[in-house]
Amino acid sequence: MANNQPVQIPISNIGNEAPQMYADGAAQVHVMNDMVKIELFTHIPAGNEKINAVITGRVIMPLEAYLNMFELMKDINQKLIANGTIEEAK
Repeated sequence: MANNQPVQIPISNIGNEAPQMYADGAAQVHVMNDMVKIELFTHIPAGNEKINAVITGRVIMPLEAYLNMFELMKDINQKLIANGTIEEAK
């Protein structure tokens, strides 16, 4: 992304709502050849005030799509820093 502009891909809605999944975070990211697999986790209560992180989903995408997503995330982070929502990592 040489021009530092966010990647925007025009997408049409075919009339169905896309499924949504909640995750507390990404547990692991694996790269094999030109594919990236992101394992998502959710915190699940395990009794006695203990909480386990359980893999609840995976996102698998081509490396190029991951790189585009990474650029979008960097843009979002810069906007959150600019408006004071988060602090820049040191």
